[in-house]
Amino acid sequence: MIDLNKLARYALKTAIKREKKGQLKSDTMLILKHCAGELCEATEAFFNWIYFKRDRNKENLADELADVMTCALIAAEREGVDIEAEREGVDIEAALLRVQEKDARRAE
Repeated sequence: MIDLNKLARYALKTAIKREKKGQLKSDTMLILKHCAGELCEATEAFFNWIYFKRDRNKENLADELADVMTCALIAAEREGVDIEAEREGVDIEAALLRVQEKDARRAE
């Protein structure tokens, strides 16, 4: 099983190092804006996978989706949101379930 909190700590630590090198801003608002750019890159990678169907394109899609997830992990760690368990009244699992249930109701 993946330890998401461990990945979040590592991702934030790396983002802070990159920030010191002038490569990235790691505060939450700017990392979420950065995530929007990563979503565009994931969309392009998905387009390439759908139309060209080469393994390299599928690997690129996986990498771009991982970039999006990394941005979310950085934001969660920066804001003290425990991805795997309830902490300080914030439960990501419960939030995911709420969103998925809401989407399921919309699908009915």
